[in-house]
Amino acid sequence: MRFVSILPLTAILLLGCGDESSDDEKGFVGEWETECISLEGFNTRKSVTFFSNGRYEYTEVTFSDQACLTGPQTSLSSTGYYSASGNDGRVNVDFNVEVIEFVPKTLEVASGYNQLAYCGLTSWDVEIPQS
Repeated sequence: MRFVSILPLTAILLLGCGDESSDDEKGFVGEWETECISLEGFNTRKSVTFFSNGRYEYTEVTFSDQACLTGPQTSLSSTGYYSASGNDGRVNVDFNVEVIEFVPKTLEVASGYNQLAYCGLTSWDVEIPQS
């Protein structure tokens, strides 16, 4: 597993090998995970896995503590396909998102989402994905 400091799904920019090459030659096939990121009251750990067949899996989990060790609060996952291209040491990544699922991990979070009608839904429940 490789560690990076920040890995937002919508703006991944990784260093490449220079000339046009396959995704694997650019180092895409594999898994990356951030350390715990504390920003604006959220403590988050993110990971993405790129597969050699062009699929990806992205996960983002929020925690209640700044070390991302205590009780996950929410989980967001996304799956789909990616394509990478680039040269001159830069790689551009395009994503084709198939599914995004959001999962409350505690009763408190699920209840709060139901009261807010978060994403227009009032059927949030613990460990039940909504997409």
